[in-house]
Amino acid sequence: MTTTDESQVDLDVPSLAARRLRALCGDRVALPGEPAYHAARTAWNVAVSQLPAATAVPSSAAEVQATVRAAVASGLRVAPQGSGHGAQALAHERLDDVLLLRTTALTEISIDQVRRVARVGAGVLSEDLVVAAAEHGLAPDRKIHQRFLVSDDKITISISNRGMRLADKLAREAETEAHVQPTESPDTRRGWGLNLIRGLMDDVRVEPVDDGTRITMTKFLREDARV
Repeated sequence: MTTTDESQVDLDVPSLAARRLRALCGDRVALPGEPAYHAARTAWNVAVSQLPAATAVPSSAAEVQATVRAAVASGLRVAPQGSGHGAQALAHERLDDVLLLRTTALTEISIDQVRRVARVGAGVLSEDLVVAAAEHGLAPDRKIHQRFLVSDDKITISISNRGMRLADKLAREAETEAHVQPTESPDTRRGWGLNLIRGLMDDVRVEPVDDGTRITMTKFLREDARV
């Protein structure tokens, strides 16, 4: 496991530069020894121990500007970081003169459907962006969302797409599946997949969602759960 040198920062004693930054930014900045500091310094990649002089989690572009300017005025460098999947890049860096600026709270998404342009905050996750784009009919083709729910009495699987406009296609397949003959070529077979799903699951529902389709499949684990 690779970690930073934990001797580089006293986790209970903020540096002079960090205290200057706190004086300029107030509670927007967290210092060593504070719960918010430890929460913000912990990356998704927990194999890397990040020990910066201070941390900040701004929630707007204006806060980012003010915090970066204050950090520079206080003599600190700035290291921006999102979820922390790539925290390994900081593993061999001394961070005792660094403000770790986490972008996780910058989650604003604004979509101009006419211009097909999205303005996306630095903390937006790709899944959230795809969902927002789908609401405007702009999701990438072949984007599939899956959800699994397991309880004591049943298993529910939900599969949905957006931006693919398959609702009509599935409806046609469902209508023609009873007319498919075994002698037909593979290119002309329709509805077999849906027929197989219905044979394996206890309840299958196909419904349109936005500009796509959702299939919800349920397998009951107990007979009394069917009621």
